[in-house]
Amino acid sequence: MDRAREPGAYDLRIEGGGHVNGTEFRASGAGRGDTRSGELSFDVYFSDLSADTDPLANVFSSLILPSGLFGREVDGAAGLLTVADGEFVFRQRLGGKGGVRAESVGGLHADGEDFVWRSEARGQVPLRDVSEIRPVSVVMIPSGSGRLVETIQWAVVDEGMERTFHAVREFTFRPDREFTGLQLREVSLQPLKRGREVSVQISSTIRPFPFINEIAE
Repeated sequence: MDRAREPGAYDLRIEGGGHVNGTEFRASGAGRGDTRSGELSFDVYFSDLSADTDPLANVFSSLILPSGLFGREVDGAAGLLTVADGEFVFRQRLGGKGGVRAESVGGLHADGEDFVWRSEARGQVPLRDVSEIRPVSVVMIPSGSGRLVETIQWAVVDEGMERTFHAVREFTFRPDREFTGLQLREVSLQPLKRGREVSVQISSTIRPFPFINEIAE
């Protein structure tokens, strides 16, 4: 395929599933992201949910919120659309207090001018009633040619109390170019839940990690 994909707006199709909080489910949905603005929105429907489980538990466990693809690039930073032409495979591990333990694997690939997201998840993400997802900063760590590691500390308000848990993500891909150093992705999210369906609005900006790259030089 042509690897000269330009910044802009692209459609996203979501397919996946897994076994989270003791319940098997399938996920399907669609969205649209724009690398020029850093905006991404998607809707996803889950075929089933464990009793007393917030549907965002499945979002965190299986979808991993692909803001790294559609983030707005500033000051010479680059996202996965630029570096990997938007195609990669990944592995994510979630862990935290209160029994958060989950793993997902999957990938993103091009389908013509658009993208298809596929992932499968297993584990426990005991969220019951999430009312807010706090803005986060994602550290993007180049780890050799065609490999990126990200670390995130999520903070959510669940049943009126703030809870935190961590994610480590490993991406592998055929590089179109190389990352030039550590980067920071600033992400804000606004979810809307309707039964087993979730809509998410995401805004993200990717920039060089402050100071560290200069010190390394």
